[in-house]
Amino acid sequence: MNGQNGCSHWLLSLNVEHIRTKILVKGIVQGVGFRPFVYNLAKSLNLKGCVINSSKGVIIEIEGDNAAFIERLSKEAPPLSQIMSVDIISMPYHGYRDFQIMESEDEGSFTLVSADVSVCEDCFRELLDKNDRRYLYPFINCTNCGPRYTITRSIPYDRPNTTMSVFKMCPDCEKEYHNPEDRRFHAQPNACPVCGPHVKLIVKSEMNVLHSKTKDNKNNPPSPPFTKGGMGGLSTEKLKINDKKNPIKETIRLLKQGAIVAIKGLGGFHIACDATNEQAVKRLRLKKRKSNKPFALMAADIETIKKFCEVSKEEENILISNKRPIVLLGKIQNSLPDAISPNNPCIGFMLPYTPLHYLLFYYPVNNENNPPSPPFTKGGQEGINANFDALVMTSGNVSEEPIVIDNEEAVSKLSGIADAFLIHNRDIFMRVDDSVIRVFSQKSIVNSQKSEISSFDSRPLTYFIRRSRGYVPDPVPLHDDGPEVLGCGADIKNIFTLTKGSFAIPSQHIGDMENYETLIFFEEILKNLEAVYRVKPVALAYDLHPMYLSTQWALRQEGMKKIGIQHHYAHVASVMAEKGIKEEVIGVSFDGTGYGTDGNLWG
Repeated sequence: MNGQNGCSHWLLSLNVEHIRTKILVKGIVQGVGFRPFVYNLAKSLNLKGCVINSSKGVIIEIEGDNAAFIERLSKEAPPLSQIMSVDIISMPYHGYRDFQIMESEDEGSFTLVSADVSVCEDCFRELLDKNDRRYLYPFINCTNCGPRYTITRSIPYDRPNTTMSVFKMCPDCEKEYHNPEDRRFHAQPNACPVCGPHVKLIVKSEMNVLHSKTKDNKNNPPSPPFTKGGMGGLSTEKLKINDKKNPIKETIRLLKQGAIVAIKGLGGFHIACDATNEQAVKRLRLKKRKSNKPFALMAADIETIKKFCEVSKEEENILISNKRPIVLLGKIQNSLPDAISPNNPCIGFMLPYTPLHYLLFYYPVNNENNPPSPPFTKGGQEGINANFDALVMTSGNVSEEPIVIDNEEAVSKLSGIADAFLIHNRDIFMRVDDSVIRVFSQKSIVNSQKSEISSFDSRPLTYFIRRSRGYVPDPVPLHDDGPEVLGCGADIKNIFTLTKGSFAIPSQHIGDMENYETLIFFEEILKNLEAVYRVKPVALAYDLHPMYLSTQWALRQEGMKKIGIQHHYAHVASVMAEKGIKEEVIGVSFDGTGYGTDGNLWG
């Protein structure tokens, strides 16, 4: 039987001790604490069997009275999970003696990968607790939060398949990892100051020899862990890494003095400065060559954001969600330097989403106890002794190129912008920009008789300006299974989409397809998502414009059927897919120009 509905009814007649039931759960069920949840649920019901991560999903085998288990499996699933289907098969009795989490299996199929999740309230509490062993540790995480998609190399989602594979857990972390009662039970990125990643600060004035290769490397070996973009290749002799001072505390000091700092985050580097320092903001704008494009800001808490912008309830809910996107808000005039968003009525704000972000705001400086006291609310408390009101957190990239993820690449490409680099040695496998969202309050349309249109939905309209971190690679469900297809996207603000079974899987924001670096980024993501989701497209769709780089790339591919799609038609079709509309429609695409079927620009 397929699907959650009706599962418990189907099993009513099978509630006997000596029966084995195999359950395949599909959806976002890996990297979200689903196996520990299944383990504890089975133990609480005195069931025997096992749970396994597989490339198909999560496989559960149980023996015993299973009706309550089936019912609670969906109702009490972890908050980060998303169950899309449940397949149940009755099998011959095996005779399990207990319930165990087994080693993962790769069966050549695919499962959905979780998006990255902002730091949870429990980890936030521990981060600022002087008595906790992870006090002020910038990589604290658990089964309910932390990196997922950005560190996942392949599935099943287990530590060896992530960039955390190079960090061997210490005995204390191992104990947590194997303790069913612990919040870090089978938390794949689990780490602590003893065994996990660390931050380093490179100050530009100390960087005399950045990338010069010594003739003899025998006397200057990199330090483990040996990771792509890790700090092994950035030896202190070459880069003069500042080891004498606390890197986070020194970063805060530099930012307070008006410095510009490149900070390695979850999906790439940010370039940061104090948002209330007008000279620092102007200098960053000049160095970043961003003309009038607005800078994104990060504040310690929601109340601080309300000092600078008008925030509706809908906007607040999105800001404090565990996805933590940038939300475009109406700004309060004269509250921040004009250079942040020149000639623009809006400012993009987000809340901290990694422990490192929170430490920039709450790290104790000058021996003062800056961190707020419990109870903690999502987004922190109202600016209690925060080090900054707001920080500029703009994408760490050279103009028109993808966001930088590698330490050495950051030093090489961003040295003309940043005065210092706060780096770490947990590799980012998938570069992902911050998501950007806008909320519109809708107004009713009234006809000539002044009667309101009955079908009008007055709820605020939320839409993506950039769908990326926190939302990718979440799929869009389709009505039917179909062939595996690649939609290449257009050139401006490109994303592509893969289809697999009854899912459409959009990529993260790629950017404008204007250069070789962005094309390489496009190919990197495509290769990764094809591997993770086991997709081998039989056809690809491309924009009709012959000068688009995405179109030229598509036409060079071999072994696939190629289908040209008119630009505005693609916009309408994508909305239909997102909303699940299969009927014929009259679609209106409020867009700029697009290449028409007659060879002329339409729009």
